[in-house]
Amino acid sequence: MILSIPLFAHSPSVCNTSCDDWTNVCSCVLLCSVTQLVEFFVTGSKAPKGHGTGTLCRPDLAARLSSIAVPSTATAAWVDLEAVVAFHPLGLSIEGNTKQAVAYTAYLLAARPDRVAMLGLYISKQDYTVILADPTGIYYSRRVPWKEISLLRSALHCINDPPLCMTDPTIKREAMGTFTITMAPKVYHGCQQQWYPTVGRWTVVFATSPGETVPVIKEQYLRCNGDITEGNILKHVHSLGEIPGVVRLGEYGPVKRKDGSPVECGPMNNRRQKVRLELKDKGEPFMMVETPYDALVAIWDLLEGDAFTSISDFAADMQS
Repeated sequence: MILSIPLFAHSPSVCNTSCDDWTNVCSCVLLCSVTQLVEFFVTGSKAPKGHGTGTLCRPDLAARLSSIAVPSTATAAWVDLEAVVAFHPLGLSIEGNTKQAVAYTAYLLAARPDRVAMLGLYISKQDYTVILADPTGIYYSRRVPWKEISLLRSALHCINDPPLCMTDPTIKREAMGTFTITMAPKVYHGCQQQWYPTVGRWTVVFATSPGETVPVIKEQYLRCNGDITEGNILKHVHSLGEIPGVVRLGEYGPVKRKDGSPVECGPMNNRRQKVRLELKDKGEPFMMVETPYDALVAIWDLLEGDAFTSISDFAADMQS
């Protein structure tokens, strides 16, 4: 049976042909017991598009939902991917290529705020490695020989139909790379991801649709049982009335599933829970300032009031 022998025993090298063969192997594993919801495809020479970091990382293979109609000539978007795969080509070190696979998986998680964790794979002629990325870090298995197929089967099943612990049910993908975010009883459609996270707090910022009373939604993964410091501070600042120049806060708190359980991730010694804040104000990036005068005004607004009494005083000081 093909799943009990090295998958590439019939191929002289791990190359484009192997990529095509791998898509068939994935289908064989999945169809043994479940309905196949995803399909693997060869990325070719085209890097996935639409990542906020501008990365040009190009996985050898990627998976997407079978229901997504994409022309064969179209470039896949990061937000539409369900998993990424890296091959070990001839001439490159295993360690170096494993690092590539880890990077691919981390980039994928950053583009999928609707997911708590994402899976990636590194494969060679002799073995494979399963990679898991979540906001607390990157975790990967040992190099598993092809005769041991159970871990691969479990990983493919999780890619095909992610378990609840790997998803956030309060945020859903929309067409064109936007998201629907639910903060019951409110639902925000057309949210665009504005900030791409790094391991740890995994801060993600969304801009809501024009006209919403809440223009910004912010998400983070904080230590379990810890305070939501930012929300508590903003609430205290405005407790006696709105303070000009300080962002106003809407609702905030832990993100929970329908059964009341929190959206969490990580090992027990580094457990984190997802929190979400509604921010009622937004600013423009400083680099978008068009004139020197506007730049001076913006900087002056950040200073304590007793430093300068007027913008002209500030400008004069800058020239001295």
